[in-house]
Amino acid sequence: MISRIKVYYDNMTLFKKMVLPSIIVLILALSYVIFTFYESKLVASQNNFLQNKLVPMLEKTLENKIWLNQMAENFAFSASFEVDGLENADKHAQDIEKNLIWIEKNSQYILSDANKTLQKFNYYYTHTKDMIEAMINNKDSYFSNEKQLNNVFESFKEVEVSFDVMHKIVKLKVEEESSKIDKRMNFILTNGFVGITLLICFLITMAFLIYFNIRGSFIKLLNELTSINDEKTDIKKRLLKFSNDEFGVLSEKLNKVFASYESKYNKLDEEKSKVLEMAKRDKLTNLYNRHHGEDILKKLIDSNIKYSLILMDIDNFKNVNDTYGHLVGDKVLKNVASEINTISRKDDVVCRWGGEEFLIILTNVTKIQLELKAEKYRMTIENIKFDELNKVTASFGLSQSNSILSSEEVIKKADNALYKAKRIGKNCVLFEA
Repeated sequence: MISRIKVYYDNMTLFKKMVLPSIIVLILALSYVIFTFYESKLVASQNNFLQNKLVPMLEKTLENKIWLNQMAENFAFSASFEVDGLENADKHAQDIEKNLIWIEKNSQYILSDANKTLQKFNYYYTHTKDMIEAMINNKDSYFSNEKQLNNVFESFKEVEVSFDVMHKIVKLKVEEESSKIDKRMNFILTNGFVGITLLICFLITMAFLIYFNIRGSFIKLLNELTSINDEKTDIKKRLLKFSNDEFGVLSEKLNKVFASYESKYNKLDEEKSKVLEMAKRDKLTNLYNRHHGEDILKKLIDSNIKYSLILMDIDNFKNVNDTYGHLVGDKVLKNVASEINTISRKDDVVCRWGGEEFLIILTNVTKIQLELKAEKYRMTIENIKFDELNKVTASFGLSQSNSILSSEEVIKKADNALYKAKRIGKNCVLFEA
């Protein structure tokens, strides 16, 4: 399925590729609008039920509790012959009855026993009012009819409890509906934020993907063509045909152009490698020159690799030049360089340090191994045969690096050891710690 989609996408024109993300975003946005509209209607319905039903119901249950207590006070005042409170009690009774009738009509499944509560209240109100009126007309004492009074008190308590229960039930329902509305609103807002963020991210991502899909291969090849002389360029790379659109055709043509540059680049690369190698070498001895030797020391220090140095100087070389001429001197330098390079290890770096001085850079050797190596160099040079002169000798100064010394200081120690070797008679090996 995915492979079919990819094939279909690759065969699309540039216009279709650019329009595709907009269509997808439009479909997703429309889906989100429908979802938000549906959820908003549910919230509006819940909020309407809360504001038009539950909140007024909560207020009426609270009013009933207050008016019930006030009505009881009015009955008490009337019974004590202090104040005629029956008129006020009648008014509160009418208000409570209206509230209970309204609650019964609008409570639905919330307060199923609202009608029973209304009956209890009417019973309490009727009997209490009759008792008070009888007491007023007969001028009886408030407590003259104890049994009837107890019945009134029990009826009041029963109504009071019913009103309390009714108020608590409605209050819990209000809190429950408010919580539902808050959760649904949070759900809409959260999903809305996430949805919009995802849409924006999707649109941006698709825009970038299409941009790089359409132009990436073309720009990449152009960059390779313009950087043909850069040594890091992979001249063998070809622009793959990622699609069959206009850029797919263009990539094939550019690959042909790129192929024609490959042979030219290879020739230039070979010449460049030769020039770089020549720049590292001493022309006379073909050993590494001093500049390359300094680069090697810097790399060893940067890599925190310990190294050892053998600084060698051909003894009495000035006399060779003065006595036999510079051609013989050059021959001596070439032969000595060839011999020490032959017996050196693959990882050893042999440099012509200057004039008749040579520097050998070694790694992974102990002091004893270093001295034995220098001694081998000394004996090899001493045994070289020359037609023009008897023999050539050399003096050696040795040193080793540590975490404190710089490369200049390590070379200085080797140079000091070489100077001492010259002073004590030449043709010997000395080490300076």
